[in-house]
Amino acid sequence: MRVPSLIFAVCGFVSAPVLAQAPAPIPAATPTRGMVVFSQLEQDLAKAIVAGRGGDAGTLLATDFEQRDAAAPAQPLPRAEWLASRPAGEPLPAISQMTVHDFGTLAVVSFISSVAAPPPSKPRDAFVVDVWRNEAGQWQLQVRYQSPAPAQPTEPKPTGKE
Repeated sequence: MRVPSLIFAVCGFVSAPVLAQAPAPIPAATPTRGMVVFSQLEQDLAKAIVAGRGGDAGTLLATDFEQRDAAAPAQPLPRAEWLASRPAGEPLPAISQMTVHDFGTLAVVSFISSVAAPPPSKPRDAFVVDVWRNEAGQWQLQVRYQSPAPAQPTEPKPTGKE
């Protein structure tokens, strides 16, 4: 009876340091092919708009493009008005937390868009869902859904479990 108890005690003593170690950090997600492709398309669109090149931006937009905002869901903003409403010279938005759902000729891309503002103003964050359509090998933005997003926390909030 003493031998099994001694074996369990030794196993517990040997494994205790391993069990007490902090879990390994989760590695950063590797961007998928879709994330690389659509990050580039979203950046190309934003760069064209910021530079005031509506014609370049127009090639990335479907002819029946529209934007729908959470604040006015029943009032879509058509393509021409959307292009005219984009301020040239605005800082290039930063894109984060992108997810891509590829359905062949359609792709649903969601992300957080952050536009920096000079102090004391705070950055403007928006949650964006873009629906891209591939026709004849060229992706075009079909529709954009946009909603204000709360500012991203700079420090994690305490949970009381630390």
